[in-house]
Parts: sequence; C-alpha cells; structure tokens
Amino acid sequence: SFQLPVFFIGAYKLWKDSPSVYPLLLFYGASTATTVLPCLATLFATPITSAETMAAGVPPFTSFQQLLLLSSYFPFLLIPLMMAVDMAFRLSKFVQAGTLAAAKKKAT
Repeated sequence: SFQLPVFFIGAYKLWKDSPSVYPLLLFYGASTATTVLPCLATLFATPITSAETMAAGVPPFTSFQQLLLLSSYFPFLLIPLMMAVDMAFRLSKFVQAGTLAAAKKKAT
C-alpha cells in the first residue's frame, strides 16, 4: 500500500526536479530493496531438483526455474538499492551545504 503511490509521487516530483522528494525516495528505495531480500533468501535456500529432494518430498526448483525467478527479482533489488544510494548522496550534499552555511553565519 506504500510503494505504489510513492512511485507515482516520486516520478512526478523528479519530473518537476523537486529536491523535496529525496527523503521519500531514499525511504522508498531502501524499503523496496529490503522487501526483496527475503524472497531472494528463500529462493537461494530452496534446493535444486535432485533424487534426494524428490524422495524427501521437498518441492524443488529446476535450475531454469531458479534462474528465471532470479532474473525476475534481481531488478527489484538492484534498481531501488541504487535509488536509495543516489538519494543518500544527494541528501548528503544538502546537509553539507547547510552545515557550511551555518558555520559561515556563525563566524560572521
């Protein structure tokens, strides 16, 4: 319920070149990337099809199915993670500029 509206708000504000959306997009990117991590952990923990898994009744993946799922989930980890890192750097520049301005004002 959080990610879909934030996607549209973020896209609109980025289109309008509004820095006020940076904190929201930092949170969105981090939230989305960490949501995908349990899915990937489950995918890696599920065994590949073998005689042992079939005998044990464990529902396995074929290596093709695992690769297909990986290729589906990986962009949902990588893109939001890159977005979170980018927004963190952008916000860091604002904080540095504010700190310098405050120091200059205090010095005068």
